[in-house]
Amino acid sequence: MDIKRPPTMTQIVVKTALATFIIAFATFSYGLFILGYISPITMAKFTDTLGASNASGMYYERVFARDRTPKNLYLVLNSYIVAQNHRKILTFAEELFEWPDGAYEDIVAEVNLAGRAGASNKSELLLWSNEDNRIKSTYAAACLFTGRDTVALARLGEWLAGIPDLQQPNHAYFAFVAAGQGEGKARELFETYVTNFTTDFDGLPGDTTIEKVFALEFLRDAHAYLGDIQVAEHYHALLLAELIK
Repeated sequence: MDIKRPPTMTQIVVKTALATFIIAFATFSYGLFILGYISPITMAKFTDTLGASNASGMYYERVFARDRTPKNLYLVLNSYIVAQNHRKILTFAEELFEWPDGAYEDIVAEVNLAGRAGASNKSELLLWSNEDNRIKSTYAAACLFTGRDTVALARLGEWLAGIPDLQQPNHAYFAFVAAGQGEGKARELFETYVTNFTTDFDGLPGDTTIEKVFALEFLRDAHAYLGDIQVAEHYHALLLAELIK
């Protein structure tokens, strides 16, 4: 007859600790599930602090589903941009682009204003405050990454047409360069845009009050890429002078 040895104290402690952990984990997980359902905004902010941007995007989607405002839509999009979730970026960026009554422009202006306030008037920090470019560049990259090349090119043509916004230069062309599609029609659109941008910037009156760092950084990088090294160096010197003011 086999006689089982009674468990040692160590085995009892380990089993008890394991059981306690499993129960605690299940309780915690259930609590998170309930909280995520009852207050998804709380969970979104919590996962933001953890750097879990995809999870944040999921919770912000629930917030947006309950209260369909442009601001809540932007919170969804922003999380997925940080997470580099290309398919989600496409879905929510397109919805924000098409939102009526200039909602996209209003959101961009609000985000830029907050960024500039956080920069405390330091020009080198202001370079981060171009939300229009951030959204459009990541959208273009997402299109190219998922095989929507035609859509990306059509959007690029739309964005680079008309009078350039000197305080929100568009760098989306460089997403095409990174994807190995920087030649042909995309380059042609970009060259025309750079020419128009340069002409408009150089024609500014001497007493202009616009923030110049955005334009100068773009002109430096754009002309350097296009091979106009002397022109790029000129704008680089102007940029350095602007940054030390």
